[in-house]
Amino acid sequence: MNTQDSTYLEAIVLAMKGEEYSHLIAKLTPDKAMMLKHYVLNLDEETASKTIYGRVAWSQRENVPKGRGRPRKS
Repeated sequence: MNTQDSTYLEAIVLAMKGEEYSHLIAKLTPDKAMMLKHYVLNLDEETASKTIYGRVAWSQRENVPKGRGRPRKS
């Protein structure tokens, strides 16, 4: 396993625990960083917003379905 994959997996584990992982994002390629962002957006908001990166990703989210409990941005 190369360093990108191991860094990505480490960030996922920390994201699931609600721990800070923003120091790992600088080590990821843009593709892996985007994959991580999409993964964070699929987490529930309470878990994701415990970290700086998760809060930013959730605040920039657009066209959120009302079923998720958040209004759509216009």
